[in-house]
Amino acid sequence: MATPRPIKSHGDDASELRGFTSRKLDWLSALASDPEVSHLAFRVASRIAESFNKDTSVGILSDTVILDDLPAIADRFQLNKVRKQLEELGWLEITRGNGNKGTRYRMLEANVNRFLDIRVQKRDERNEDRAARRSRDGRSKRAVVREPHKRPSRRGPKTTSGVVPRPPVHLKTPSEIPQGRKKQDERSPNLGLHDDELWDRFEERAAFLEYHEGLTRSEAERIALREFGSPRKGT
Repeated sequence: MATPRPIKSHGDDASELRGFTSRKLDWLSALASDPEVSHLAFRVASRIAESFNKDTSVGILSDTVILDDLPAIADRFQLNKVRKQLEELGWLEITRGNGNKGTRYRMLEANVNRFLDIRVQKRDERNEDRAARRSRDGRSKRAVVREPHKRPSRRGPKTTSGVVPRPPVHLKTPSEIPQGRKKQDERSPNLGLHDDELWDRFEERAAFLEYHEGLTRSEAERIALREFGSPRKGT
């Protein structure tokens, strides 16, 4: 008495179909990676792959169907040339039909792993190159130190010690005027000062106001003049 075959559930069939579909996709991906396969050969292989049976990996398809579905194939002569290429490269086993029988195609998977491994290797190399570029870009960005933009201030530096900083060198200070040759700045008003010590104090005060308060020289001298009064200039 023969042993009855186990009944497959619908879930088993769906799982097998997904597995076979994955195999076909791997086969097509590997075939596309073969540099010797022409674009017309890949189109024909893709159409043939639609007819493969999941249990036998065999598809039966007539030449007329392929020519109707693929207008890029001009005639049977070109179709035979393309099929010969796929057969010689080891992607298909072809048994040509005669009469009312269509051509029989068997999917060959001997080349699949080799070309998929090449694709994975190239993908890993791309990822390594991308990571190296990102690392270099990150180091270069960290190496560039950008100083924050500071708005120039018209006022001088603040001090907490009570010591007044020396005015800039472009200002005329009493110490820079030779003794006995002090004379009034062309921009200054007629101050009428006659005492050398008072003049020195006036010049220092005006220079301080000009540098620290951001005033013009004339404004600074007018304020200093109001603070020190206006004695007449002596001889």
